[in-house]
Parts: sequence; C-alpha cells; structure tokens
Amino acid sequence: MGSSNDEEMPTLAELSEDEIIEANEVEEGEARDRAKNIRISAVSSDISEGELLAIYIKYDLDLDYKLTCPGPDVRANAPLDDEESMILYEEHLRFGVRFPLSEPLRSFFNEHGITINQLHPNDLRLLCGIAELACRDGTMLTARGMDRLYRVQHRPTKDHCFLQARKDCNLFYKSLKMLSLKNWKHKLFIIHRVREFGVPTRWSGELAKHHPSSPTSDDLKCVELIKSRGLRTMNLKQIIVEGYQVRPYSGPIGPSLSFLENWELVNKDKDLESKVSDLENKAKEMEKELQRYRDQEGVEEDNLARTCLSLRVNILLELRARQLEVDQIWVDDIYPDEADEEDEGGKEAWGDDVPHDSNRESFSPRLEGDADVHAISSEG
Repeated sequence: MGSSNDEEMPTLAELSEDEIIEANEVEEGEARDRAKNIRISAVSSDISEGELLAIYIKYDLDLDYKLTCPGPDVRANAPLDDEESMILYEEHLRFGVRFPLSEPLRSFFNEHGITINQLHPNDLRLLCGIAELACRDGTMLTARGMDRLYRVQHRPTKDHCFLQARKDCNLFYKSLKMLSLKNWKHKLFIIHRVREFGVPTRWSGELAKHHPSSPTSDDLKCVELIKSRGLRTMNLKQIIVEGYQVRPYSGPIGPSLSFLENWELVNKDKDLESKVSDLENKAKEMEKELQRYRDQEGVEEDNLARTCLSLRVNILLELRARQLEVDQIWVDDIYPDEADEEDEGGKEAWGDDVPHDSNRESFSPRLEGDADVHAISSEG
C-alpha cells in the first residue's frame, strides 16, 4: 500500500468551484452508501429500454453490439452463458470504455485476469485517463507499464478491485472520488457481440497473485513521459472529457429517424434469432418424433411379415392336405379294393341302371311263345 503522503487530499482552496460542488456530491453519496452498505449481491438492475437507447446514441455504439436489460435476478458478478456477452455499468462507458476495446484495456484485463466490471468505475476512469496521456505522448500503455505506476488491490470487505498509486506516481491532483451518477450500481446492462471481446467476461472469484513481467524499453519510455508531467498536475476529469468524446444531448431522447430504423433492425434481428432458435428446437423434436415413428413402423412391418408368413404356411398346409385327398381318390380309382371290385362286378353284369337290392328274376327277359314251348315239351 502507498504511504499516506501519496494519497494526500487537496484542500478546498486548491479546488475549483466545479470540483468543490462535485466533491460535496461525492461525500453525500459516500455517506448514503455507508449507511446502506450496499453490496452488488443485493443490487438488481433498473435500467430501461429508453436508457439503453440513450447509451447507444451517446456513446456511438456500433450495431455489431447489442444491449439488453438483465433479468431481475441478474447481478454484476453473475456468470453468463457464453463468452460473447458481458455485464457492464453505464459508468464504464461514461468513464472511457469504448468498443471495440483499446489495446491498453485488453492488455490490462488479460494480465490481471479480471473482467471490466470487476474494477471499480473510479479506477477504470483512472486507467482510461493514463492510457489517454500515453496516447498524447505517442506511446501505448500496456499492463507492464501500468504496473510501474499503479498496482491492483482488493479488499475482502469490498466487491470491486481498485488501483493503488505507487510512490511518486500519483499524477492527478484531484484524488477525490469522482463518481457522480446516482444509483450507478442499478444501471446494469448486458452487452452482446457476435465475436468475443478479447478480455475475460466472467467475474473472478479471487484476485490471483500477480507476477508482472519485465517492462520493455517502450514501456519504460511510456512511463517516464507520463511521470514527467509532474505529481498532482493533471485534471483527470478534463482528460476523460477531451479524450473520450460523447454525443451531447439534453432533455428527452430524440434519436434520428435513421438510428430508430437501425434500432428496429437490431430488435428485429434479435426476434429473428429467437424465432430461428425456436424453429431449430421444434425441428429437433420433429426429428425425434419421426425417428420414433420409424422405429414403431419397423416393428409393425416385422409383425406384418410374421403374420403373412404364418398365413402362407397355413395356406400351404391346407393345400397340401387337400392334394393328398385328391391323390387318394385317384389311387382308389386305379387300384380298387375287394369291396369296390364286387360293386363294380355287379354293375357290369346288370348294368348301371339296375338297383343293387332288386330281384333279378323280376327283370328276366320274357320271350313270346314261352308258354307254348313248355306245353310242347310236356306233351312230348
């Protein structure tokens, strides 16, 4: 931790009128925060769609980025489902975060393994201010160079990380807290991008022990140029205002027609993505249902095949039985047994028209003159 002299507060006489007003506002805000002892785990977002539209206009966001209101249960440290989404405060944009992220910010957050909203907005403003000073000097601030000026600290009683100035490295005379937006913890939103942001997007549970790599000659040059400006000589608020322009507006939001059309396109795109996702889910369900139908149809086809085969076997057995009966009749016709031969013999002697049980004498032929023949015989 730096010495108390490094963090010496300026007297009111050294502050301008605007800074005195802002200092009073900050002190009042700090008193409210201490009284409420608000932690991020107890703070939900109350940002509205209109406020998101204002953010789009004010900070000139590209349409590749989409802003959405988080649900009532979402907190600043909530893990999101993908690496293409990030939780931010409106204060982050107000204090210098721009998209796509600058190389100094990517270097810093990747080096320390924390996400943007894990660094307190006041200290994020400090980081953006130093990066702007380096840009004015024609150099680029890296995590190695930043580590020569400030170190990242975290207290167990606090939610956010903060920056602690190293000895003789506090450039800004206005070391009071500069947070002025009321209820800033409630102005929480989710920013989406088709591609990844290039920095961690999940809240780190515990700040890892940092072992900075050795600075390069360019890093040392950047640091020396920044330090040469002198201790407590820079107005951070002015640097942020000059270095990170915003679109000024006052009163009710009155976006241009072209922007509203783009905003509608963004919303339509979101709706289409949602519909496509629903259709994909329905297609998967239909595919599963079709597979079940195919499986069931295959079972029915197997049962039908078995039924047809069984029926065919029964028909063949029936035909074979009938064929055996026909063959037996044919054999009997050619090779009759004794009873059949007697019947056939009788039929041949008497004819087919003679009944079997009739008296054969009654069917004897009577010749004319039979009586005379007998009479002659008796006489002779």
